[in-house]
Amino acid sequence: MSEHPVFDSKLSRVAIAVVLGSSMSILDTTIVYVAAPTIGRQFHASLVAIQWIGTSYTIALAVVIPMTRWVIDRFGAKRAWMICLTLFTIGSALSGASWSLSALIVFRVLQGLGGGMIIPIGQAVLSRAAGPARMGRVMTIVGIPNFVMPALGPTFGGLILERLSWHWLFYINVPIGVAAWFVATRYLEETERNRGERLDWLGALLLPSGLASIIYGVTTFGNAGTLSIAAAVSVLAGLALVCLAIVHALRTPKPIFDVRLWKRRGFAIANAAGFFFGFVGGGIFPLSALYFQIGRGYSPLIAGMLQSPPSVVAIFILPVAGSITDRVGARRIVPLGTVVLMASLFIFSHLQANTTLLLLEFSLVLRGFGLAATSTPAMASGYAQLDPSQLNSGSTIANIIQRLSGALGIAVLTTVLQRRVEAEVPGHPRSISQLAIHGHAHALIAPGLATAFSQTYLISALMLVLALIPALSLYRAPTVDPADGLVEVG
Repeated sequence: MSEHPVFDSKLSRVAIAVVLGSSMSILDTTIVYVAAPTIGRQFHASLVAIQWIGTSYTIALAVVIPMTRWVIDRFGAKRAWMICLTLFTIGSALSGASWSLSALIVFRVLQGLGGGMIIPIGQAVLSRAAGPARMGRVMTIVGIPNFVMPALGPTFGGLILERLSWHWLFYINVPIGVAAWFVATRYLEETERNRGERLDWLGALLLPSGLASIIYGVTTFGNAGTLSIAAAVSVLAGLALVCLAIVHALRTPKPIFDVRLWKRRGFAIANAAGFFFGFVGGGIFPLSALYFQIGRGYSPLIAGMLQSPPSVVAIFILPVAGSITDRVGARRIVPLGTVVLMASLFIFSHLQANTTLLLLEFSLVLRGFGLAATSTPAMASGYAQLDPSQLNSGSTIANIIQRLSGALGIAVLTTVLQRRVEAEVPGHPRSISQLAIHGHAHALIAPGLATAFSQTYLISALMLVLALIPALSLYRAPTVDPADGLVEVG
């Protein structure tokens, strides 16, 4: 196998631009975790209503992500990335200037329409620049924001809420967006454009509509805590639309969602593992932010700072995990990361009101290791099974699964938590909305809340048992010839 330096100057510049854009998009998803009580008080809204700030953003992401491959082919990766970045930055400025909850939700949709393609386009650009020989190590670079920002977001959010106002949760994206725009202008290289590329209009109608309907249904179910007719119909309709989109894709030469890539066994297995990791990762960070505030009575800033260990650990573990993936394959590192992440969640599944912060912080250290050693190496393994011409479609599929599983994880775990709070906190406000928005003497309800959260974390830990099945089936290291041609190894 030919030797490749991990980073040359050209690849480093591309990575900087991609990471800046990805960081901004992901930060904006997580930074609002600790702001729900503050925004709720200002707009006199319940937590259920406030959660639509995040839900509207997620649905907008789901609508545009499937169109990523066509947009890259039609407009070129550089131009497409910069258009999305500009739209996201404008949406951020407008979100910060919102005068009502309705306006904020609308502008969050605008953010999502721009931010939805930032990550998949960036991943496709970086994957193409890296080649199979450096896929694992380089993909860990774009993977850093995926795990660092969910933990740093609440800290930044708490600091902003303590020193400024919630409006700056969105204004902070503007200077980052401007910096990323200038870096991309100078260093990103334009890919070949196919002006004659036709959009798969039927797929573009069926798949985004189905995904948006599913996310709407599961989120409504999670927010309400009960399975309403509207939520059930929305989920079933969404599943039907997605099934029709898959059937259509199998009959179309160049579909918007190329499910034929799942015939590549290594790519399909990586996507299966990514679903479980996305489910768990999407739900546990909001749970932690909520627990430290309503379960322990900490301020948003302190609650955010207490979640920083996963970020610190991930920064050191991600490069190591990427190197191992390139040398011996993801099968050697992902199962280990899954077990470590499971151990971390089992600690939280035994929460008590007097559980020491030292033990909780140790659990978060394990969480950082586990997250860094699971989904990013798994997807790097999946990308390595694709030809360069398939990377755009592969990135689209992986990001759809990540967003959908994350939304599903939040909805399911929020519902479980709401049910357990109702059972474990008798005689006090039992709604998560009331506890988070209005605040109550946490010492009186701390034991019941600890039990409710521990049972919810147990569900997420058990989900990782299912993740071990695809994790143990991931491909070993691929064989790369001097021309960077890929030979699959089972």
